[in-house]
Amino acid sequence: MRVRVEFGASASPQACGHIEYGEALDFTLHVATVCEEVATPTGETTQTLTEGQTLADLVVGGANLTWYSDASLTEEIPATTEAVDGTTYYVTQTIDGCESEALANLCRSYVEYRQI
Repeated sequence: MRVRVEFGASASPQACGHIEYGEALDFTLHVATVCEEVATPTGETTQTLTEGQTLADLVVGGANLTWYSDASLTEEIPATTEAVDGTTYYVTQTIDGCESEALANLCRSYVEYRQI
């Protein structure tokens, strides 16, 4: 974008015309993406896993899921993170560059015993 400026002028300069050295300023214009509301991922808020399963094993519906270890969504963690009993994890989905609100999942795990 180019903006015409006349220094010391008392009126706005015309938009078109000859531009002398120093009369033009260049600006970079950044257009922000306006996000429509993205639906929160779906799933049960409390899920039970066996020992050793990961966040990827939780049943959550959504696209481009991102997992977090904190409610303020500042600590991103991989889906390969092993779920810890009694821990709440937060998951969002991202569609067209827009991130949803988080779904909180409380993990319950149990150790599976097999009789020999």
